[in-house]
Amino acid sequence: MAGSESGEFDIEWTVYDGETLLWDGTGSYHTGSDSLKTVFTTSGRKIWFQFVKSTDDTGYFTYIVYEDLTAPTAPEIYIPPVYIAKIWATTDQTQLYGRVVNDYPVGTPSFETFTAAAEEIYNNPPTSWEAWNTMPSQGYYYFTYVSGEGLSQGWNVQ
Repeated sequence: MAGSESGEFDIEWTVYDGETLLWDGTGSYHTGSDSLKTVFTTSGRKIWFQFVKSTDDTGYFTYIVYEDLTAPTAPEIYIPPVYIAKIWATTDQTQLYGRVVNDYPVGTPSFETFTAAAEEIYNNPPTSWEAWNTMPSQGYYYFTYVSGEGLSQGWNVQ
């Protein structure tokens, strides 16, 4: 781990089972902002994850990009499943909000281009869920849980 004097810890890992790659990745944790970011690849998936505590200590923001690399027998017509998610959860566990899309936007059509262009929340918490919950697509799946009111979920298609 490097940078511990600055409150930031960097990590790298590679895990093999014999000659087979199981996990490979990098990450950073920032103690001052309670932030975590990581990018890792397995033999069949790519995952980009960022997590940060809100500045008012009321909750946590999470940003995830997931791409499945396991191709079927006809790869020439295969488009790997992709999920991009933004989640807000209160620290008292009374509220959970989320948005999920299942495709990269036209301007950033791959894992690498999307994650390179994504607005990082690592050590940079959004100002609020309302300001941050936009998605890179008009249509998205949403879920909302509020204690005492229950769960609502569905597709927002515009």
